[in-house]
Amino acid sequence: MEIFDQFRGKGIDVHIIKVTSNKFKDIQNFGHVNSTACFKFDLPDLIPDQDKILYLDSDVLIQKDLSDLFTISIDDYYAGVTLPRNMYQVQIESLLL
Repeated sequence: MEIFDQFRGKGIDVHIIKVTSNKFKDIQNFGHVNSTACFKFDLPDLIPDQDKILYLDSDVLIQKDLSDLFTISIDDYYAGVTLPRNMYQVQIESLLL
């Protein structure tokens, strides 16, 4: 894709991986989340030569260097994840009621 060519040579590599949605075709949509959101769980199989993969949703704004994340050991886990901030708020409010 030509749009990504502008980033080449600036310490950024962009690789397009084509996938099919057959694997997740039977998963029901949940609000704005559809079956294609499940592809993130296939990343280890789609990019097998990487020890760690940082997946960020498209609405995430990065404000500083994230390289320290790759120093955290998650060897005993499939993934290191966090809940969105608004989900924490709902959990806290339900505990206070």
